[in-house]
This record gives sequence, C-alpha cells and structure tokens, in this order.
Amino acid sequence: MPRTKPTLKLGVYGTFDINPEQAVSSYFESKLQDELYNKKPCWDVPREGLQHEAIENEREYYENFEQQEILKKKAAIQSKINEKRIDEMHLTQAQLREKFIGVNQFLKECTKKTKRSEVQITEQKTQQEVLSDEIEAMRRDTIELSIFEKKFREIVEEFQPYVNVFNEVIAQSEYESFEDLINHCDSLMLAQVEIAEREQELIKGIELVRQKMVDSTAKAAQRIIELNDELAELERCYSQAKSETFKWENTLSTAKDYITENEKQTITLVDSIQHLYELLAKRNDEKTKLKKFDVGAQLDYIRDEIEILEDIIKRAHHKMAKEGQSMLGEGSNRFPNVADKGSNLSD
Repeated sequence: MPRTKPTLKLGVYGTFDINPEQAVSSYFESKLQDELYNKKPCWDVPREGLQHEAIENEREYYENFEQQEILKKKAAIQSKINEKRIDEMHLTQAQLREKFIGVNQFLKECTKKTKRSEVQITEQKTQQEVLSDEIEAMRRDTIELSIFEKKFREIVEEFQPYVNVFNEVIAQSEYESFEDLINHCDSLMLAQVEIAEREQELIKGIELVRQKMVDSTAKAAQRIIELNDELAELERCYSQAKSETFKWENTLSTAKDYITENEKQTITLVDSIQHLYELLAKRNDEKTKLKKFDVGAQLDYIRDEIEILEDIIKRAHHKMAKEGQSMLGEGSNRFPNVADKGSNLSD
C-alpha cells in the first residue's frame, strides 16, 4: 500500500531510502518484507541491481589498480630519467657557472684595461699639449733669436769704428789686450759707482743726524712744557690738600671731643648693666660668670629675667582678678616701670 508521506532522501540508485525512520508510520507488514526498514523495489529497478553495481565497481577497481601499477612503474622510470636530467642540468649549470666566472673575469680585465688605456690616453694628450706648447715656445724663441741676431749684427757693424779706435789705443798704450782695457774701464766704473753710493750714504747719514737733533730738541722742549704743567698741577693739588687737611683736622678734633664724651656715657652704661646683672644673679643665688665687657650676654640674661618677672606679674594680675581684688589696691605694684625697662633693654 502507498505511504502517507513521500520519501525525503533518496540513495545513489534513486530509490534507496536513507532516512527510513521518518517513514516508519507509513509501512505495513508484508509477507514479502523481511524487515520493516527495507523498501520494496520499484518496477523499473532490477532485484539484483546492487550486486551488479558491486561487480561493476570491483571490475573498475581492478582496472584502476592495474592502471595505477602501470603508472607507478612509468613514474619510477620517469623519476630515474628526471634524476639523470637533473644531474646533467647540475653539470651544465657548473659548466655555465665556470664559463660565466671566466667571462666575468675577462670583462673585469677588459674594464681595467679600458680604464688604464683611458688614463694613458689622457696622459699622452696632456703630454702632447705640453710638448706642443714647448715647441711653440721654442719656435717663438727661435724667431726672437733670429731677430736679435739680426739686430746684434747691425749693432756690431755700427760699433766697428769704436773697435778700431780701441785697437789703436791698445797699440799705443801699455795694455796688452782688449780685455785688459775693458777690465780697467769696468774697475773705474765700479769705483765711480761705489764712490757715488758712499756719497749718498754719507749724505743720508748727515740728514738723519740732523733730523734726530731736530727731533730731540723738539721732544726736549715738549717734555719741559709737560713738566712745567705737571709742576703747576702738583702745586694746585698741594694747596687743595693743605686746605683739606685743615678741614679734616677741625673735624677730627670735634670727633675726638664727641668720642670722649660718649665714652664716659658708654662706661657709665656698661657699669650700670654690670651692676644690674650682678643684682639679678645675686637674686637668683648664682655666681657672676660673665665678664664686664661681655655686654651682649649680660643683656640677654637681663632680658630673660625681666620676661620671667613680667610673666609672674601677669599671672598675679590674673589670679587677683579672679578673686575680685586688685594688685594696685594692696600695694603690690612696687615696680611700676619694670615692664617698660625690660622692653627697652630687650630692644
């Protein structure tokens, strides 16, 4: 009988139910069924289709396995061939590397030779330029020498009469040759030049001495004027210093008088401080440890004692005010100016 629900998933062969649990409620027991989860084949599917398919699959497997073995053998042969090719490639690579190194070395040598040749070319060019300049200079010198030779010949021809005169003088004088005459003339000319130089030097020396005398006279006159001015200035300073001295003498005399008067007051005040310190120390039953001229320490001691007395007086006032009495009424204010004196001493 038909199912109430269609099959949701089909197998590889088209009618094999993969999910029979979802269609259990649609099955009826049949004598043709051995199990509840087996579906009755359809009319267009052979009963032994699965077995046929398994046989076909097994045949395909064996065929694929044989093909795989053949491919493995071919792959092994190809791997050996590839290894041989790789070895040949490595050999070829090594040969090419050696060739490359040789070619590279050859190129480097070519580059070095090119640079060396360029340097040599530049040096040869510079040397050629220098030589060409020297050749041109020699050509110019040759031209100048030829011109000078021509002028010199003209001058020789011009001075030929003088040569004849010199020869006649040599023949008539005591000179043996033309060179002796020329040397004598040169010595006379040099002596004349030296005499002229010596004369110029003496003239310069005389002029220098005269100039020094004039300068010395001018400096001496200027120095005398400066000394006169300094002397007048010193006289003015002396008169001013003398007047200032008189003023300071009067001031010092007044200061001395004032110092003597204040010294008396200072001694009296120091004695008073010493006496007051001794009284306070005696009051406290202490020995007088401070010396007479140790005024600062004595004043500190007196100030401390006066502060203690002021504190006592304040406390007494406070106590009497609480009891309703007065320190003034009982005659206890026997030192009315103690506080003022203490404040003055502390200042």
